[in-house]
Amino acid sequence: MLKRIKEISGVGPYISCKAAAVELKKLTLIYGSNSYGKSTLCDVLRTLETPDTTPIKERKTIPASAAQK
Repeated sequence: MLKRIKEISGVGPYISCKAAAVELKKLTLIYGSNSYGKSTLCDVLRTLETPDTTPIKERKTIPASAAQK
């Protein structure tokens, strides 16, 4: 079971995201405002369990000026 993500970079809103002191459990709640990367994180996790990298290759970084507030 995956317990920690060291870094996500260049995928969706994750330009350069380093791991925090968060350990993933069997059930981990992810929450946040719109455009903060919840769905992108799900695609990253999905990509880790299969050899298909299409979900993260299709994610584009949203410029800060265009992000929803």
